[in-house]
Amino acid sequence: AMGMFFAVSTLMLTISLGTNSLLGGDSLKLSVVALLPSFIGIFAGRWARDQVDELQFQKIFLSALLVLGSYLVWRSATAFY
Repeated sequence: AMGMFFAVSTLMLTISLGTNSLLGGDSLKLSVVALLPSFIGIFAGRWARDQVDELQFQKIFLSALLVLGSYLVWRSATAFY
Protein backbone atom coordinates (compact mmCIF):
# COMPACT_ATOMS: atom_id res chain seq x y z
CA ALA A 1 0.00 0.00 0.00
CA MET A 2 2.81 2.41 0.85
CA GLY A 3 4.58 1.69 -2.42
CA MET A 4 1.43 2.39 -4.40
CA PHE A 5 0.87 5.59 -2.40
CA PHE A 6 4.37 6.86 -3.18
CA ALA A 7 4.11 5.88 -6.84
CA VAL A 8 0.73 7.55 -7.31
CA SER A 9 1.73 10.68 -5.39
CA THR A 10 4.89 10.98 -7.48
CA LEU A 11 2.85 10.59 -10.65
CA MET A 12 0.36 13.24 -9.50
CA LEU A 13 3.18 15.63 -8.59
CA THR A 14 4.71 15.11 -12.03
CA ILE A 15 1.38 15.86 -13.72
CA SER A 16 0.84 18.94 -11.56
CA LEU A 17 4.30 20.32 -12.28
CA GLY A 18 3.87 19.60 -15.99
CA THR A 19 0.52 21.36 -16.27
CA ASN A 20 1.93 24.44 -14.54
CA SER A 21 4.95 24.54 -16.88
CA LEU A 22 7.34 23.90 -14.02
CA LEU A 23 8.71 20.68 -15.46
CA GLY A 24 10.60 20.56 -18.73
CA GLY A 25 10.56 17.74 -21.26
CA ASP A 26 13.78 16.08 -20.08
CA SER A 27 12.73 16.22 -16.44
CA LEU A 28 9.32 14.82 -17.30
CA LYS A 29 10.87 11.88 -19.12
CA LEU A 30 13.21 11.22 -16.21
CA SER A 31 10.32 11.34 -13.74
CA VAL A 32 8.31 8.81 -15.72
CA VAL A 33 11.32 6.51 -16.03
CA ALA A 34 11.94 6.84 -12.28
CA LEU A 35 8.52 5.29 -11.63
CA LEU A 36 9.65 1.98 -13.12
CA PRO A 37 11.81 0.94 -10.13
CA SER A 38 8.87 1.77 -7.84
CA PHE A 39 6.57 -0.60 -9.65
CA ILE A 40 9.26 -3.27 -9.85
CA GLY A 41 9.69 -2.98 -6.07
CA ILE A 42 5.96 -3.23 -5.50
CA PHE A 43 5.67 -6.41 -7.53
CA ALA A 44 8.83 -7.89 -5.98
CA GLY A 45 7.43 -7.17 -2.51
CA ARG A 46 4.15 -8.85 -3.35
CA TRP A 47 5.97 -11.89 -4.68
CA ALA A 48 8.21 -12.07 -1.59
CA ARG A 49 5.22 -11.72 0.70
CA ASP A 50 3.47 -14.59 -1.06
CA GLN A 51 6.56 -16.79 -0.63
CA VAL A 52 6.96 -16.25 3.13
CA ASP A 53 4.60 -16.71 6.07
CA GLU A 54 2.94 -13.41 7.06
CA LEU A 55 4.40 -13.31 10.57
CA GLN A 56 7.88 -14.11 9.27
CA PHE A 57 7.53 -11.45 6.56
CA GLN A 58 6.59 -8.85 9.18
CA LYS A 59 9.63 -9.77 11.27
CA ILE A 60 11.93 -9.52 8.24
CA PHE A 61 10.40 -6.24 7.11
CA LEU A 62 10.52 -4.60 10.55
CA SER A 63 14.09 -5.84 11.09
CA ALA A 64 15.12 -4.27 7.80
CA LEU A 65 13.48 -0.98 8.84
CA LEU A 66 15.30 -1.13 12.18
CA VAL A 67 18.64 -1.69 10.46
CA LEU A 68 17.99 1.12 7.98
CA GLY A 69 16.85 3.49 10.72
CA SER A 70 19.89 2.65 12.84
CA TYR A 71 22.16 3.32 9.90
CA LEU A 72 20.53 6.71 9.27
CA VAL A 73 20.89 7.69 12.94
CA TRP A 74 24.53 6.55 12.98
CA ARG A 75 25.29 8.40 9.76
CA SER A 76 23.63 11.58 11.05
CA ALA A 77 25.48 11.38 14.35
CA THR A 78 28.86 10.93 12.69
CA ALA A 79 28.25 13.75 10.18
CA PHE A 80 29.03 16.30 12.87
CA TYR A 81 32.58 15.01 13.36
